Amino acid sequence: MECRPVQQRASASACLAEFSSCVELPSGMFCGSDCHGPLDCDAIDCDYKPYTMGCSSGFIHEGQCGDIRYRRASAIGSSTWYWNAAGQLVALVETSDVGDYCGGGDNVLRRGDLDVVQGCEVVIDDTTSLCD
Repeated sequence: MECRPVQQRASASACLAEFSSCVELPSGMFCGSDCHGPLDCDAIDCDYKPYTMGCSSGFIHEGQCGDIRYRRASAIGSSTWYWNAAGQLVALVETSDVGDYCGGGDNVLRRGDLDVVQGCEVVIDDTTSLCD
C-alpha cells in the first residue's frame, strides 16, 4: 500500500482524528484516507448545479479535468469543488496558510479523496471564468 507522508500518523487515534478511515502500515504507523470523514451532504450542497449567485464575492472559474468538473471560488481565501460525471461532490480543497495535512502546504483537502484531485490542473483564465 502506498501512503504519502502527509497521510501518516503515529497512532490510530491521531489518524482517526483527521481521517475517516485508517490502516496500520507494516512500519507501525497509520495511513489515513478521506480527510475529515465522508462528505456531509446535509451540511453542504454536494450536488453540482450551474453557478447562479453572481460574482460580488470574488471570481468564479469552472472547468473540466477529465471526467471531473471543478469550480474555484476566489475571494480572501479560495475553495475548489470537484464533482464526478454524475454531479456528486468528490472533493473540496480550501486554501489555507495553516496546517500541513491532507494534501499539505497552502492547499488543504477538507473533504474527499486526495487521489481524485492529485493530477487535476485548475485553469484560472478567461476560458474558465464565470465572471466578467
